[in-house]
Amino acid sequence: MVNISLVPLALVAGLAAFGEARNCSPGLNYCGHVLLSIGKYFPDIADELARAQKSKCLGKSHVTDAIYYCSGNNGEIRYQKWCKNGCKNGGAGKNDHC
Repeated sequence: MVNISLVPLALVAGLAAFGEARNCSPGLNYCGHVLLSIGKYFPDIADELARAQKSKCLGKSHVTDAIYYCSGNNGEIRYQKWCKNGCKNGGAGKNDHC
């Protein structure tokens, strides 16, 4: 007989995988808002803006409407530029753009 208290635990464990963060795809450009939607990228974005000497640009649009290049299999990103008129999602497998 299945212990009733284990059923909810198994259900939660199974659903946890759906909320798991994923990495960007190497070689593609991503809008900041897209990176934030696919994973826990805010610390990486803040670190990259500091590295690129853009740390004063931590306002919402500078985080969400900047282009970042995905440079590695572990989700590493590199700041490219800020999109003055907003950043557009290019779709799955395609570069995002200003």
